This record gives sequence, structure tokens and C-alpha cells, in this order.
Amino acid sequence: MNHLPRVSAINKKLVWLPVILLIGCISLWLQFTPKQPSTVTQLENTLKDGMRRSVANSVPEERIVIIDIDENSLNLIGPWPWPRSQMAQLLEILMAEHNARMIGLDIVFPAKADPAGDARLHALSQFGPLVVAQLFDLVDREHPLASGVPIASTQQFPGKWPSAKGHLSNHNGLAQARCAGHINSVVDTDGIVRKINPIITWGKSQNLALSLAMLACDPQTAPQLPTLFGAILGPEWEVPYSKKMTAYTVIPASHILQHQVSPELVRGKWILIGSSALGLNDTVSTPLANRVPGVMVHAQALTTWLDQLQPMRNRPMTSNGGQLFAAACSVLGLMLMIRVMAYWRAWLLLPVAAILTLAWLAMARAMIPWQQDFSISAPLLAYWAVLLVVPWVWWRTQKESKQLFSTFANYVAPSVLDKMVRQGLDKPLTPQHAHITVLSADMQNYSGLTDRGTLQQTADLTRGFLQCITQPLLKHQGTLDKYTGDGLLAFWGAPLPTEQPANQAMQAALDMVQAVRAWNTTRAAQGLPVARVRIGIESGTALVGDLGTPFRSTYTAVGNCINSASKIQAAAKHYSHDILIGEDAASHITIVPLHKVADIQWGETVHLKAVFAPHQGPSSCPDSHTEWAKA
Repeated sequence: MNHLPRVSAINKKLVWLPVILLIGCISLWLQFTPKQPSTVTQLENTLKDGMRRSVANSVPEERIVIIDIDENSLNLIGPWPWPRSQMAQLLEILMAEHNARMIGLDIVFPAKADPAGDARLHALSQFGPLVVAQLFDLVDREHPLASGVPIASTQQFPGKWPSAKGHLSNHNGLAQARCAGHINSVVDTDGIVRKINPIITWGKSQNLALSLAMLACDPQTAPQLPTLFGAILGPEWEVPYSKKMTAYTVIPASHILQHQVSPELVRGKWILIGSSALGLNDTVSTPLANRVPGVMVHAQALTTWLDQLQPMRNRPMTSNGGQLFAAACSVLGLMLMIRVMAYWRAWLLLPVAAILTLAWLAMARAMIPWQQDFSISAPLLAYWAVLLVVPWVWWRTQKESKQLFSTFANYVAPSVLDKMVRQGLDKPLTPQHAHITVLSADMQNYSGLTDRGTLQQTADLTRGFLQCITQPLLKHQGTLDKYTGDGLLAFWGAPLPTEQPANQAMQAALDMVQAVRAWNTTRAAQGLPVARVRIGIESGTALVGDLGTPFRSTYTAVGNCINSASKIQAAAKHYSHDILIGEDAASHITIVPLHKVADIQWGETVHLKAVFAPHQGPSSCPDSHTEWAKA
């Protein structure tokens, strides 16, 4: 053999199916597990960060105003910390003069300061639309952090929320504040804030995040919070960052204190007070920017929750709807790839995987603003992992194909080998029963012919005769079992199933006779003796496969039909017909008319069996050489 098979058996042998099913299971696990492996998490964060940056819009956020204690405000008003009376004045202007709807204060006052200022802050926190801040420590420490008095939410929400081990709260002078919200955020290993805790428990009490506490403190939005929690919230909630930072109205605190802002700019708005000043060290990294004031995280969260509370606006799916949709995309994508591998060409997986990847990224990008907790990377990793399976399957198929070639190269024609590889026969060497048609061919009176010639003439006689009977065998896709010295044994129906094995054997026999006749004509012209071919054909069930030993492998067939074909071939020496066919094979031959020659019996326990010959069948010897030496 001088060529390798086309490896299209990859789409027939489903050796890769368990691997793809395992890939699917891993993809589903990655989709629903609360904690992905670190490498997958990094990929997930990279994908989501990129998508958030691409979908973030700069449409002005007209419902929220940020009051920024910036560097310029510190220069104009004074260094931090400001007197409590100064903070109280800022809040009073926002409430009384500007009529702010609700104020979230991203500043904690753990210790008392000037009594008059603290008293004013106490009154504002009790009777004004103000949410004070508090911070919780979720880490177990030898000496837990405990400063100030934590304030619990008046509303309780079902769920498994993280439990605080310590706290940094406002002093006891603000312990009676009507509303409070925590300002914790979840910092990932790369230092970026992507999530916040909607609720943190302290003891038996629940403490809402600052932006949620603002909604809970407002009489119009408070009744809608249970629906919001049931739809989109979990122990850790991904902030969608749907707005670019430039979309928010940011007013320096000094402008409010110096009455440089029109009340219309603040009236009826949700106000968040924070600081971008470096000295206050309240900046974080987000998917949108490397350094922003921490208050902007709460602003982004507030934007999303206000959107979700709007009727018919970005209504969310169920809390796990995004995960279910992503899981469905993984399963459907893998089903398509399985179909491609099973019924089409493996190389088509490349464009199919590319289309699936682009389609999923487009759908994931559309889902990001819906604030769904789902994994973008899980379906992608499934699609890409299948592509990695293809080289492995190709290598395995090539290995099996080479083994197939090395085993069958001496038994079948190249066209049969190629067809075996294309069809992807499963374990062709494994012994199994098959219905086959056997052909036994032999040279009559070989001993008498070889006794008359030299050693070289004997070799030429043997090789020439075997060539004449081998070529038709391979031409008609037979399997060469063995050479028997001056003949051969072959069969049809294994390892490659055929529809008409008896007809193929019959046609091969006719061609053998014609080939030997032409060869004899040449020999006669050279003054060399001619040789007669005897052929026996029979059909039946046989055990076919590798029936050798570890020392030597051999693909062969064992069964009564093998012996019958050999005995029918031996019986041909008593008749003038070069081809004799057993009754089982004769019942399946349709390409030439047959006639009964005789009833033959071999062995005392075997009943008579009819043998047939082709009507006006050809002779392997030229007309002038019809006498053969007695065998």
C-alpha cells in the first residue's frame, strides 16, 4: 500500500461521543457552580468586563445626582474631616432648599465630634430623607472589628446572606437613624469591584446595601422591593455598570455649600454623597475605569434597580433564567456539533464553532443589561473543547487506520481497504459469525507439471498461475485468506459486508478461468506445458476474524463452507468443468445460468449434495490442449 486512508471514519466511530458528553457535563457544572476555578473566573471576568464596556451608554442619568467632596471642595471649605456642622449644613441645603428625594451618605461617623453638629445630624437622620452608611467586616479575625452601633433594616428578606464578623458603624448618637445602608463591596482578586452584597446580616438583623436602603427608605419604592429581591438578587450581586461615568451629574460639594447650584438640578432626585479626593482614599477600580470614587458603585447599582422598578422597562427574567438560557445554548450547540461530527465532515466544526461562538457572544451581550447571573465562558469553553477533541480523534483514527492497513494489506484490495476506513468498521479483527461465499482455486496436476521442468520454470509456473487467479479476486473485492502452494482460498462477505457475495465470487471465478486461458496460450506458444485451474465455490456461515496467536496474527475464516469449497474444487478433476458450485452458493448466483453436474458425497456422515457448473462455461486451456495429466 502506498497511500493513507482518508480519515472520514471520524464521523462513523463515535469514540468521541463520551468525551463530548463529559464536556457538556463540565460546561453545565461551570454554569451553575457558585465558585468557578480561578482560571475560568479570570476568563469570565475578562469577557464580562469587555461586554460591560461595550454596552455601557452615555445617556444622561437624570434621576441621580452625585455630590462629590473633591479636592477643590477641600481647598475651598477646609481639610477633611469637616466639622459635623458643615456636613449638617450640606444635608440641610439639599433637603430644605433643593428638595432632594432621598440622600445616601457614603461616609461613616464612628466617633462623636462637635455636639451641635452631631445633634443636627441626629435630627436629620431621624426625620429627613437620609440614609446613613455603615461598614461590615466579613473576615474572621482574632480581634473582631467593633466600632459604633449597627442599625438594622426594618424590612426582612428571605435568602442566604453573608454573615458579618465585625462592623464599623456610626457612633451611638446616630443609632436612632431611620435608615442605614452598608457600603461594602466585593473586591475580586484582580482588585476590581464587580459585585456587592445586597444584604449582610449582623446577628439576627439584616442590613441592606446603601442603594437598596435608599429604595427601602422611600415610601413609593419600598413596597416593590420584595419583587426586586425575588427576581434578580443573590448573596453576591453583579453590578451591571450600564452607564458610563460621564452619564452621571456630578456636583462638587463646595458648589452646594456656596449656593452655586440651581435647586432645579437637584429637586426630586436621588442624591449620593461621596468623595473623589485622594486624601479620603475612597476610590475603587471597576470594569469601566481603573479609578473612580467608591460612591459610583452605589450609583450604578441604584440606576439598575430604579430601571427594574419601572413598569415594562428591562423587566428581568427569573433569578436563574440567565443560567438556564446559557445552559440551553451549551446543550444545543453541543448537539449541533455532535451531528456535524457524526454525519458531516469534521473540518466543518471550525466554521460551526465560530458561528456558535459569535452567536452566543451576541446573545450574552444582549443579556448583560438584563442583570442576569450567568456564565459567558461556560458555553464558549464547551465549543472550544470540542475543537480540541478533533485532533485527538484524528490521531486515534489515523492510528487505527494504519493498523487496519498493516493487517489487511495482504488480504484485500486497496479499494476494499479504503472503503473499510471510510465506513469505519467497528473492530473488524474481532472474531464474529458471518455469511460468506468461499472460493477455492487450485492447479490440477501441479506435481506432474513441475517434475518436467527446471527450478526456475517451476517458480515461473507457480508465480504466473497465482497471478492469474489473484488479480480477478482483488478486482472483485474478495478477501484472500491464504495461498495453498499452487492455489488460493478466498471469500466474500467479510470483513466488508457485500450484498451479492455469491455473484462476486462467480464473476471472479469466470475471470480467473479467462486469465489462465490467456496465460496458457502464451505458454503454449513458448512450447511450455499448460495448466488447468480447478475452482470450487460454496456459501455458508463461518467464524471470521483474527484467529491467530500472539506470535502471529492471521485474518481467516473457519467453518463447514470452507471445507465444502475445497472438496468441490478437488472434485472438479473428475469433470470437464473448471468451475463447480455447491448448492448453497448456486441458489444465490444470478449472473450466469447454471446446470446440475452431479450429486457428490464426501465423508460417510454427509448426505449427497448437488454441484452445479456454468452453462457453456469457459475452459482454462486452449482448444488444442484439452488433455491434462492425471492428478
